[in-house]
Amino acid sequence: MGLRPGGGQVCGQLVWRSRKGEERYAWLYRVDLAKPVRPMTPARAAALDRAMAARQTCPKCLVRFEACLPLKTLGSCWGCSDEAAALTELAA
Repeated sequence: MGLRPGGGQVCGQLVWRSRKGEERYAWLYRVDLAKPVRPMTPARAAALDRAMAARQTCPKCLVRFEACLPLKTLGSCWGCSDEAAALTELAA
């Protein structure tokens, strides 16, 4: 809806269990007291682009991809990963 709570008090709460069994929460706010979302400034857009570049750039080949890379699990893009090298050796 393009709104933010704007300092309003929580008027309700939803609680449910996820598929993993953990409890999830969502807080509900009154729409009539909400304020419009602040517009994106050039500085915020630049900061967001830098943050996304860090998640989308392979640290080994320095190529920036459109999607976020699995840096926590692989540590690089698929082409630079040790798993890809192992599969290439097995195929040869």
